[in-house]
Amino acid sequence: MKNQTGRKIEVLWYDHDEVYKDSFLQFVRTMVLRPTSQMENSIARDVNRALLEKVWYLLSNASLDKSFWAEATEYVSHCCSRFTCTQK
Repeated sequence: MKNQTGRKIEVLWYDHDEVYKDSFLQFVRTMVLRPTSQMENSIARDVNRALLEKVWYLLSNASLDKSFWAEATEYVSHCCSRFTCTQK
């Protein structure tokens, strides 16, 4: 979530005023916690599958065991977000 300046909000403080609290919670329910569509779910599933395939490929070609799973996932995720290589 970002504020009007475009910077990420790390901590949100409020003075326990119910009007502001209710309006903020309403905003969160409508904008942040909106239900996902079936199409969005299928896209996420495809991206996750592509990432997992790339992680398995990386680990097997480097002859690494599963203990490097987290590092390989982070590396593949970084590469795919940087180079948009989530397509097969």
